[in-house]
Amino acid sequence: MVIANNQNNGKGTNGRKWKTRLGDNLTFSMLLIPNCKIEKINELTVILAKAVIRAINKVCECRLEIKYPNDIMLNNKKMCGILTESTTKGEVVKKIIIGIGINVNQVKFDKEIEEIATSLKKEFGKNFSKEKIISNFFNEFEKDYLNILKE
Repeated sequence: MVIANNQNNGKGTNGRKWKTRLGDNLTFSMLLIPNCKIEKINELTVILAKAVIRAINKVCECRLEIKYPNDIMLNNKKMCGILTESTTKGEVVKKIIIGIGINVNQVKFDKEIEEIATSLKKEFGKNFSKEKIISNFFNEFEKDYLNILKE
């Protein structure tokens, strides 16, 4: 896993860029090496999204929704994006690179996204612990990931 303190040129969907302000948000990438059949991880992006939602709800009780398959919305605005890229050999997934960006404490966004993006701080008016959120996320995701590999 690699955590970035800020991001200037992250990958988003449809060729968009994901940017963050220095120190405000969570941006991280993970490498998984599952060596499993493709069908075991078909719903991985949704599993990741649900783990993010549970992690955030442990620090802030709020109504988050998944905009299928890879965005998490708060008050109809995007606050989290998930991107997964996999390498396969035949029917076996060899590796998966996962990038996740969660808008935590950023309140100002670039003009082109200011109407469609939000963060926890923008919605609730206070700072949130990025460390607690990421710790909660990994605890939640690990359980789900190990379960799908066992099936």
